[in-house]
Order: sequence, then structure tokens, then C-alpha cells
Amino acid sequence: MSKQCFKFINAQLTPQDQYVNEIVTLEFAVLNGRDSNNHPQYCSLRMPYLRKRTKDGGLFWGAVSTGVQYHDKKNYLSARFSDSFFSEDIETFLNERSWETKVNVNIAPSAFAQPQQKPASQDDLPF
Repeated sequence: MSKQCFKFINAQLTPQDQYVNEIVTLEFAVLNGRDSNNHPQYCSLRMPYLRKRTKDGGLFWGAVSTGVQYHDKKNYLSARFSDSFFSEDIETFLNERSWETKVNVNIAPSAFAQPQQKPASQDDLPF
């Protein structure tokens, strides 16, 4: 993989969804102009990538997309970057599950899961 231009933010498993198995969010630094001293200014862009599930049980990575009916034909518009070289780096990162080899990675069971907190003592119970 070439120099990585993005960083891992989080991963979420979605075992109850029939079409999406996992969501990985990556953050990209995007050039947002230059300051008065001609230094580049960047902003962050976070983009989710989905581990999609096929009807036959296969899995593949893809950017978020939506289907749009246009001229009697359904077209799928992707939210991913158009640079194919950059897309290959992202796909390699996702396929190699590179975030799992780092320490302190936050993998949540679901985007909608609520953390279950236990009271520190009996005195903290509401009843």
C-alpha cells in the first residue's frame, strides 16, 4: 500500500441487518484552500464503508451508495472518491482488516447499541 492518506475511526458490526455485515468509518484530510501565508489548510471528511452481504452469503466492501430511477433505469450513485488509485488503497486497507492489528481499536457491536452501565454500588441504584 502506498502512503496512507486516511485514518481509521471505528468499526461497527451489524449482525441483524440482512444487507450490511459491518460498517467501517475512515477519515480523510481534504485540502480546503490556503491561508494568507499560502500554507495549505485542511478539513476532515469522514466516510463510512460497508461490508455488504450478497444473496448467496458472499461479502464485499463498498462505499455507501443509493439507487436512483432515471429514464426508466435504476442507476446506483456511489459516495466514494473517484480516484481509482486512492480507492485501491482503501480497498486494500479494508480487505486486510488493518485496524485489527493496532492496539486499542473500538469495535462496537452495532451502531444502535446502548452501553450497559452497572452501578458502582448499591447506593447508586434508582430505587
